[in-house]
Amino acid sequence: MSFFKSVEAKTAFRLGSICSISYLVVYISRNILSAVSPDLIKYEIFNEAQLGVLSMVFFFCYAIGQLINGIIGEKIKAGYMISFGQIIAGLCNIAFVVFLNPILNIITYGLWGFSLSMIYAPMTKVVSENTSTKLASLCCMTFTFSALFGSPLAGIIALIFNWKYSFFASGGLLVGMGLITLLVFTVMEKKGIVKYNQFKSATKEKGSLSVLFENRIVRFSIIALLTGVVRTSVVFWIPTYTSTYLGYSEDTSKILFTIITLAISFAPFLAAYINSKFFKNNVYNTLLLSFITSAVAFLGMYFIKNPVVNLIIMFLAIFTSKLADAMLWSFYCPSLKHTGMVSTATGTLDFFSYFGAAISTYVFGDIALKIGWGNLILIWFAIMFIGIFFSFTPKKKTV
Repeated sequence: MSFFKSVEAKTAFRLGSICSISYLVVYISRNILSAVSPDLIKYEIFNEAQLGVLSMVFFFCYAIGQLINGIIGEKIKAGYMISFGQIIAGLCNIAFVVFLNPILNIITYGLWGFSLSMIYAPMTKVVSENTSTKLASLCCMTFTFSALFGSPLAGIIALIFNWKYSFFASGGLLVGMGLITLLVFTVMEKKGIVKYNQFKSATKEKGSLSVLFENRIVRFSIIALLTGVVRTSVVFWIPTYTSTYLGYSEDTSKILFTIITLAISFAPFLAAYINSKFFKNNVYNTLLLSFITSAVAFLGMYFIKNPVVNLIIMFLAIFTSKLADAMLWSFYCPSLKHTGMVSTATGTLDFFSYFGAAISTYVFGDIALKIGWGNLILIWFAIMFIGIFFSFTPKKKTV
């Protein structure tokens, strides 16, 4: 194939492949708790509020970790950060079940989240610095796909194994993938395929946050916070929502979670097509379309109670919100290569994304118990509605 005759294309393929597989395993692990949540509630191991606390701790530690590790990722080789993060997280995954204790569960789940935060920002940086912006965007698109595809795979694991062995399986996958990642990156570094810190800002001293402000990091941080609520916390509650609100059985809820998240995983590719074909790579128009459609769909969920129709509309609401999400990670972050701060910017956006997820996951579980799922749906609508106001094309575009 002529595509692979280019050295840069070969590098993109190699980096994209190992990073995408690594990220897929990360998201299998991340979604295990959500996938087995109906069983955890059924067997009274945790209730909705306790699951919300665990998820909040995970996302909060993940958010803080993104901010810290995004900065550290500018200094430490990506291969080390990615592999060590996976190995530590895998061990925490296993320890979560071995030491089944309320306090230890919170500690191990928090460390689990912090360890996984060592992966995405350095991964985006190494791809952006070793390929063209176009190829980097393509690689980041596959990362987003891998992240979303991890959810249905977690659902499949939950269908095959009981809830304990589901944790063991995901932990083993993480440790194994961490060792493979370390080996592959070591080989690529020795062969000169991967190089580090090749870019510095042409206008500002490297490390100056003013470069990121000029590239609208504040606007995109707010968008990251809003989309993070839907892409993380709303998706987390899908199995519980379908079983407790729509009345499906625990096993059916697992199957629905697998099917819905599998279909959602293709959102980044549709986002890229829409952005290129209809909006001539104007990410703001794609963001606007995403937030408007998602807001309308969430509102429809509130008024339409039929379980089948409600389920379809819920899928549409989450799927269209993912279009905005794809604009952040697949287009905006790789476009910052010229700043020399891709890892810092990516970590910052992920911090806001998961800070919002940490708070909302806990709050949503509490709200669902106290005032019901119907009122919670209105909150989801309001969040997407707010996103509309941050999606209009600025008078002077930088991205």
